[in-house]
Amino acid sequence: MFMKKLLIFVVSLLFALTARSQESVILPQTDATQIWSFVKNALQERSVSIGVFNTSTGLMETNYYEYTALMINNRFKYKIKMTGSTLTIDMINREYTSQTGWVTNLIPLSKSTKEKFITSLAKRIEEISKAQPATEKPIQNIGFQNAIALNGLTMRIQSTRIIGNKVMLSGQFVSDREIVLKNMNPIKAITTNGTELITSLGTWAGEDTYQLYAVQQELQPEIPVSFNIMFDSKGENVNSIKLLSVKLYSPENTTFVFHDIQVPMQIDPDITPGSIEIYKDVYLKFKKQDDTAGHLKIYFIVENKSGRDRALFLDKGNLIDASGNSFPNPDVFIGGEKQYSKVNISPDIPVAGYFDFTGNIPYNSVKLLQFSTRDYAKFSVKQIVFQP
Repeated sequence: MFMKKLLIFVVSLLFALTARSQESVILPQTDATQIWSFVKNALQERSVSIGVFNTSTGLMETNYYEYTALMINNRFKYKIKMTGSTLTIDMINREYTSQTGWVTNLIPLSKSTKEKFITSLAKRIEEISKAQPATEKPIQNIGFQNAIALNGLTMRIQSTRIIGNKVMLSGQFVSDREIVLKNMNPIKAITTNGTELITSLGTWAGEDTYQLYAVQQELQPEIPVSFNIMFDSKGENVNSIKLLSVKLYSPENTTFVFHDIQVPMQIDPDITPGSIEIYKDVYLKFKKQDDTAGHLKIYFIVENKSGRDRALFLDKGNLIDASGNSFPNPDVFIGGEKQYSKVNISPDIPVAGYFDFTGNIPYNSVKLLQFSTRDYAKFSVKQIVFQP
């Protein structure tokens, strides 16, 4: 008898601590297209993608959104129903991971989970709607903000540039309190042409890394930590990033979404004809050529304006002439010595070097010069311009 009463008490307590899964928000706008634009912007801020959307029935379902609770992976879909100017938001298809994979989560929704995922979304949609008068057109483009603050953490984009086949976005994270920043999901961007770019390549606190997803940093109040994010352009002439999404494991539920990032953001005065940025703030400038004695030598200097030592490695050289002939793997000389490994170059001290291609190659027949800075970036120069 006692156990039965205890069971009834526990069940009653459980349901007392749970919340009704739905949340409704009434918006002042009556135009359906306008209201759905608010919803899409709010979902986009959370990196939630849309799965099913039917304007005639006023129903939207998202793809799965994943999160971690008590060290267990969970996921769900948003179901959003529009009736007049009222939106009803629900969490459906709730699942968690087990030893056999994803299984249905039968535990009633807790108040804290509802507040975190449903109530907060409803409030954000309402905020977006209030920020725009009902007489205006739907939000199509919220424009570029160079800094976004969430959960006491600010992400700031300070510059963008093209380095060879890479698009680089540079900036800082700054916290207003002691906080542990860790585990960026693979960073995603979408170009003006709709191309999706994904990367974990870049620089964190001044060190090159292929593992931005494994970053872990204890941030101190108002002490910035720098980053560079590098995307492979996939051969596209990227002049704008329409959307950049950076999602963190910690602080939990922190996703920074930037829109309409210009590339490059600022014109670099050091990029002139005959000058190439080969690392961030490191420039290669062509000086002259010599195509005698069975060799074609293309001379250059490297100037390091980054303010710190930089490891330089030029690799995977190739030359193509007007007849389509290829001349790969030239010897590379840096500071008068043949390069076999990385060479350290100091700030503001120019270093001379040259590519040495073997063969009778008239310089005026050269159509393309290719090389790379090892795994940093690849370069293709169609017209070499020599600086005096």
